[in-house]
Amino acid sequence: GDLYARYCSVCHGDAAVAGGLVPDLRHSSAIGYADTLKAVVIDGALKHNGMVSFVSAMKPADAEAIRQYLIKRANEDKALEASD
Repeated sequence: GDLYARYCSVCHGDAAVAGGLVPDLRHSSAIGYADTLKAVVIDGALKHNGMVSFVSAMKPADAEAIRQYLIKRANEDKALEASD
């Protein structure tokens, strides 16, 4: 959660709840695949879409920690929806 708050929340929203023009990462297919999220966050695979690379700021293990946080948030939201 701390890495997400530092690097991602400015664009992708507090607690991974996005609004507006950027993707809501709780619903991203990229969170299902460590290599895909690393390609986006570290390798800059979506730089043409405005998603900058964080290669100078984080290691692949950091990208994986963010992915795990996003999976946790997605599961929390699914559990809330199921209890309604």
